Amino acid sequence: MAGIVQIIGNRYFSNMGKREIRKAVEAKIELGYSRQHAFDEMRLERPETDLKRLADAVRYVPSLSARQHYRVEHGALLAVIAASALLQFIHAPEILQGQAVDAKTILLAIPVASIALGIGILRYHAQLYRWLAILSMYGIFRRMGVVHVEEMDAWTIAHYALTVASAALAFFLHIRLASNYRVLPGIDPPAVEFPPEPGSFSM
Repeated sequence: MAGIVQIIGNRYFSNMGKREIRKAVEAKIELGYSRQHAFDEMRLERPETDLKRLADAVRYVPSLSARQHYRVEHGALLAVIAASALLQFIHAPEILQGQAVDAKTILLAIPVASIALGIGILRYHAQLYRWLAILSMYGIFRRMGVVHVEEMDAWTIAHYALTVASAALAFFLHIRLASNYRVLPGIDPPAVEFPPEPGSFSM
């Protein structure tokens, strides 16, 4: 009976979606595990889990020591996201004047999307750092091609500054909190190695 339960458990875990795997990883990270420790323990407990799926899930859940080490930068990014969304809401009436209905919907969706992104980052969904950096860089280059320096008002300067800060902080945190793993060559079964955790020794 115990063997049957184990087989069912392994099959269930191997077929788990990304959300369920992330929850399992988060549970171990909340115990103070490093990403390496969490990955190694889950591989022992559920050896039939897809290697890449598990490694990717672990990669994007920062350890508690890493969160503590970069808490200032993380808090600064959240503040920038909040300020940017607030600025867009305040400036919305001026932006929406003369815009078509479809354009108004898109413009109003931008601050809402910023808030949703901020909530995900608040919960340390580290894969969002990369997307925020990409979107921010896109916004920077888009504005560079449309707005001339002599035409920049206080709103434009503030929004541009916040976008630059968002891109820089998101890129920095992506490198620090979502650093990639490597698959060690010549080992069967394959072994995965994560970088040492910032602020502490890897467990």
